[in-house]
Amino acid sequence: MIIVTATMWPRGHAAQSYELLHATISNRTSPGDVADSYMAHVVARPNKIIGVSGYEADVMVPSYRRTDGLAPLLMAVLGSAHAEQDGDGIPQARLMARVLLQDAEEFEKIVRYRG
Repeated sequence: MIIVTATMWPRGHAAQSYELLHATISNRTSPGDVADSYMAHVVARPNKIIGVSGYEADVMVPSYRRTDGLAPLLMAVLGSAHAEQDGDGIPQARLMARVLLQDAEEFEKIVRYRG
């Protein structure tokens, strides 16, 4: 199981921090499957300060290769969650995911560089 939490620290102050997004990702692969499948529960928290509405979504990411790493899995989970949560165009809550995805991509680059 993978637990991902994105937390905002306004101006770097821990005392003012608040959660933006929380995702729980579970491997749902059956014996004999060629690729892994993941089920995820995503909760994007509302944020009145920047006008973002929250949502919850349950999504499946089928046929994912573990060797692709964490960042592409997060992108697949969050992209699917955003697509399912609102059919009225691009929801404002995607702003939170974009921040997380940028951080995840940077994290993946650092891990590969140091690896």
